[in-house]
Amino acid sequence: MQEVTFLNEHLAVGNFGYFFVILSFIGALAALVAYSFETYHQRLGTTDKSWLKIGRIAFATHAVGVLGIVAVLFYIIQNHYYEFYYVWRHSSNALPVRYMISCFWEGQEGSFLLWSFWHVVLSAIFMLKAKNWEAPTMIVIMLAQVMLASMIAGIPITEEFTFGLNPFRLLRSEMTAPIFSTPDYLEHLHDGNGLNALLQNYWMVIHPPTLFLGFAATIFPFALAIAALITGDYKSWVKPALPWTIFTVGILGAGILMGGVWAYEALSFGGFWAWDPVENAVLVPWMIIVGGLHTLVVYKNTGKALATTIIWLSLGFILILYSTYLTRSGVLGDTSVHSFTGDGLMIQLLTFLFSFVALTAIVLVLRWKSLPKSKDKDDYSSRELWMFIASVVLAVAAFQIIFTTSIPVINKLIGLFGGGDGTLAPPDDVIGHYHRFQIPFVIIIVLFTVIAQFSKYRKTNTNKLYKSLLIAFLISAGLTAIGMVGAKVNEAHYIILLWASSYSLAANAMLLWPYLKVNKWKFSGASLAHIGFALLLIGALISTSKQEVISKNNTGIHYGDEYSDEENGNNIYLPLNEPKLMGKYLVTYVGDSIVEPDHYFKVRYDEFNEETGENKYAFTLTPNGQINPQMGGLLANPSTKRYADRDIYTHVTSIDANDGEDKVLRYNQAFKVRKGSTFNYKGFKCEVIGFGPASELPPKQKALKQAGLDISAAELTITLQRGAAEYTAKPVIIAADTMLIRPPFEIPEENLVLFFSFIDTETGDLTVDIGKLLKPTPTFIIMKAIQFPFINILWVGCIIMVIGSFVAVYRRMGDKAIT
Repeated sequence: MQEVTFLNEHLAVGNFGYFFVILSFIGALAALVAYSFETYHQRLGTTDKSWLKIGRIAFATHAVGVLGIVAVLFYIIQNHYYEFYYVWRHSSNALPVRYMISCFWEGQEGSFLLWSFWHVVLSAIFMLKAKNWEAPTMIVIMLAQVMLASMIAGIPITEEFTFGLNPFRLLRSEMTAPIFSTPDYLEHLHDGNGLNALLQNYWMVIHPPTLFLGFAATIFPFALAIAALITGDYKSWVKPALPWTIFTVGILGAGILMGGVWAYEALSFGGFWAWDPVENAVLVPWMIIVGGLHTLVVYKNTGKALATTIIWLSLGFILILYSTYLTRSGVLGDTSVHSFTGDGLMIQLLTFLFSFVALTAIVLVLRWKSLPKSKDKDDYSSRELWMFIASVVLAVAAFQIIFTTSIPVINKLIGLFGGGDGTLAPPDDVIGHYHRFQIPFVIIIVLFTVIAQFSKYRKTNTNKLYKSLLIAFLISAGLTAIGMVGAKVNEAHYIILLWASSYSLAANAMLLWPYLKVNKWKFSGASLAHIGFALLLIGALISTSKQEVISKNNTGIHYGDEYSDEENGNNIYLPLNEPKLMGKYLVTYVGDSIVEPDHYFKVRYDEFNEETGENKYAFTLTPNGQINPQMGGLLANPSTKRYADRDIYTHVTSIDANDGEDKVLRYNQAFKVRKGSTFNYKGFKCEVIGFGPASELPPKQKALKQAGLDISAAELTITLQRGAAEYTAKPVIIAADTMLIRPPFEIPEENLVLFFSFIDTETGDLTVDIGKLLKPTPTFIIMKAIQFPFINILWVGCIIMVIGSFVAVYRRMGDKAIT
């Protein structure tokens, strides 16, 4: 069979990108070897730095490779080169630039590349001051880079197994279709599959980069801990480890919080945290590293808890790798709404995980006896005792979360080794299950942390301690009473949590004030972070426990099988332009608008005065939805009205689909043009490139001419371009005796229709009308509205907590250079 030569493929660009893939892999491997030899020579006490120089050159080579992959991948996405599978799979012509950026990390390959990119950036920063810690630390980092580079290597091993996913592989090599049997298949491939509708939110432009920056940061405390074990230097590693650990806690926490904001603004489950397995898989490493941070501080000040610190920091990174396995292997496909499919990476993901498990276990076992251990008993009033206990409770809380999250994995292991399909079932009431365990844990952790903060290392003046605790208790009692009355918190377990959070808030405010009073704000990081966490807990408690569905269905109408009885009662039916009473509001669905791919539904809220019966305009919300092109159905994005003391959160759960109705012309615009004119319509750049007699009449008008009518026709030639999509339209205007006929010219791929409407013989202006053939405005929507009281307390707490973390990093950056 003769080999097909395909036309217009940008193979050189793809090959250039793949060159960088191989370069990054070879560079990482060479750096790993060079830094290993350098560490070995450091242990021998030699002063020759040739291996260190080779390691740096290899790292620079690897960095060039990673940056090259990033640049080429962005280039082919931006230029809509749909011959590449990754571009076709994750992008489309209609995406605005901000979402084109999100296409980069939607897939497995792009997200691994983002992780590797941040490793390169942070490693370059680390190496500036690393000195003697560079080689032993970079061994660990470059091993991770080798693993990450392998994920995108795309090297075929057998017919069934490819070593990694090449981001520059061709669409025709991944799919079998008749279109790929023709050399000019790209002439028929005008658009891509598109970005997942759930990711078309501005938070998804900044949340993944921040989260993966946090992922990348977790390796530095871990790598420094392993380096301390390798070198046997258990003292000087603390100085670099402390700011890196604080930075990790801050940036990973910020990434998690951004995910909560995205969930609140873009998902329709009604809240910011749903205990989804993917959320949990990232939260648990953060909790463990928080525990490791506090034991690291204990070790710095007392020389105690070194082994615990190394274990915690190691577990933090290993759990990041475990979360990567959970979210990317496909094992959570039935339990999480936003995990990846496996994509054939199972073996590599497990290799990534167990390589570092083995490394940690081997180094710990070999060095365990050499670890300094304190034989002194901790005084009950010492800070280190309470910090250690709090970190242990935090680890137990993390274990409870990861155990429940891992039920699918546990069942697979039971099936693998014990036969059957496994017997553990995820909890039916997921949120209730986690709250039942985590609320007591949080209360204990917060209270122990308060005691620790008021205490001193080794021994505390108990009279001062009790006095401080009593003052904080009295303040917190007042704050709790205010919360109980103002926010109507009345359940016992919520009252206790509110008091514990208020206790932490009061205690840390007391600790913060002396620093602010003498302008020593850089020492305030810990107190600020704990104040932020206390406010986060208070805001989460009130907004979650006191959220109120205000869109009650009081009609007795059942909306269909897709609505449970509970949800049926929590959604309101709104016919077009018919006001409905909803709590204190009179709500009206007043119409829709379409800004592809989003469909916006305008809902007017008027405040209704029951005494006078008068209405007063309050606000208009525009919840929107998309038809999910991959799975079908309506993907709803909420719209929220924010007040200082509450949010009104609204999303559409169903619409009148107008099934069977013909499309109608919408968003029609008229443009006066001449030959050479350019104009814009709905993202299309339009240019008039021709005007003259019509080259061919439409069939109906051709029949009229054949019937003997006197017909003359003029034709406009217009190009329309948006991204890689380009069309040529040739609308005509026809004079037939006394009639003026304007037949439509349709571009079905874009639902566009053009009319050549008018020729002004005096001015020479030509008028062209462009519109969209779309379904008419839905005659009704079904909508859910929730009121979240005092949720702004949560957002303020998030901001303060992150600020506190970075203030602490700034303070630690002032430490002396590493030696």
